[in-house]
Amino acid sequence: MMNFPEFIVGPTFSDGDILNFVFDEAEVTLRIPKIHHNDRTIDSVIAQKDFRNADMQDWVSFGDEGRCDLTLVTQDWKYEDDITHDNIAYVFFEVSVLKHGKAETEALFSLNASSFPQRFMHEIYDDYADIKTDPRPYWPTQENNFFFKPIAREVLDGFQVKVDVVEGSDNPATIGFFSLGREYTLRLNLSLVSLHYPDRKNPYSNELLRTVEADLFEDLLSHVQVDYNAETLALIEKLRS
Repeated sequence: MMNFPEFIVGPTFSDGDILNFVFDEAEVTLRIPKIHHNDRTIDSVIAQKDFRNADMQDWVSFGDEGRCDLTLVTQDWKYEDDITHDNIAYVFFEVSVLKHGKAETEALFSLNASSFPQRFMHEIYDDYADIKTDPRPYWPTQENNFFFKPIAREVLDGFQVKVDVVEGSDNPATIGFFSLGREYTLRLNLSLVSLHYPDRKNPYSNELLRTVEADLFEDLLSHVQVDYNAETLALIEKLRS
């Protein structure tokens, strides 16, 4: 259960709704926050939950042949000061799934604990090739490996990184990746931005809000579960040996 710093209130994953998505080789269970719809919020969850033998018509193609992705959940909300009732931080949250290209699927890269993060880290380095260093100690760069961190799981670890996806923000987004078998990868995108008012500064420092975001992401991860089918479990074990 997430504990906010004193006087900050708002949605958490621990108190959220449970969602299940089924893919050809794995089933995903996660929680999403319950959003108060009183401030022009986004709260969109795809109706489809079963993606076995999925129709790719609505997926967005990009990159290598056969690669495409689909957004499953999009939400945003604000955190509030419980005393002044000022909005003090804005959060954007997205869950999406990537379908690998044919060559990636055949290579089984996503079933191997080493090649799974390496494949995506290579892309991140390419996408942010100019960000080799930065004087801000919290800013993701090549020098700090974009704050790469494994996400320990019993069968196959996921991983998380930080990247600058919100132009002008002083807080980078946190992105999490989990393998869903040979063909799919789950991506979690969480971004928290400090809010200010024309006549006064935010009473909560960026350092504290970065801590809130980190705790919020941990709250999210504690409710993400990936269950692989028997055939995929056997293949993962074979690749380990």
